[in-house]
Amino acid sequence: MRGLRAPLLKIEPELQLIFTLCLSDAQVQRAFFWRVAAADHHGYPGGLFNQSVRAAELAYTQRVLPSRSTTR
Repeated sequence: MRGLRAPLLKIEPELQLIFTLCLSDAQVQRAFFWRVAAADHHGYPGGLFNQSVRAAELAYTQRVLPSRSTTR
């Protein structure tokens, strides 16, 4: 959860609320926090959560950092 706090605080308050409400549901928690993401990577209980946090961090980084042009 610690890895999720930083990206979550940087999104719009409405999306924060939706995410928080979803994660407060016990059935969602069981399905999301303990699910294996894939057979070849993040293949352990909680892998889906870890992969999702990493994807959120990468998406935020791509959104915030200015794109670099390779053409001159």
